[in-house]
Amino acid sequence: MHTTKLKNSIVENRNYAKLNFLLILYNRNIMKQIKLFFAAMLAMSLTLVGCKDGDSGSSKQDLEGYIKLGVSEFHAAIDKEKKNSGDVQILDYRSEAKYKEGHIPGAINIDASNAADWKDDNGPFMQKVTSTFSTSRKIYIYGSSGWSQTGIALPGRIAKVWGKSNTVNLEATFTKWAEAYPSEVEK
Repeated sequence: MHTTKLKNSIVENRNYAKLNFLLILYNRNIMKQIKLFFAAMLAMSLTLVGCKDGDSGSSKQDLEGYIKLGVSEFHAAIDKEKKNSGDVQILDYRSEAKYKEGHIPGAINIDASNAADWKDDNGPFMQKVTSTFSTSRKIYIYGSSGWSQTGIALPGRIAKVWGKSNTVNLEATFTKWAEAYPSEVEK
């Protein structure tokens, strides 16, 4: 009887050891998944924080394909275009009142505040833009708010006409540009 208890005890201990081993493996797997989850969340949050002010440090193309630049890159691209061709096409699609308060030097204002005017490729806004600017050259565009419906959809509309590589959008707002280059704001 004593041997039977001893054998049962040894079997129980082996079963506990196997169970502990399986639990350790299970916990390691969960820890790996948790670490991966937090690493992914950290990477995503750093991306969002890095692009918060619209000056991400590099150019990129969104799903529509047009080029989006941060404040300093937009400024540098305009300067480079001026040096290379002597002229640059800049569209300010904010309201006329905002434009009069201040704008990027050389920008031409065509108000896009009425969505009905620009949602149609042949609408009044697009007709004004295509009759004012040459579609064979790059167009630099900016507005009041980079994350509004206008700030996202309108550059895509313009890119359909100008081509993806000829449409350069200021990813941030004009306000951010004016804060970075206050002495260059034209009124």
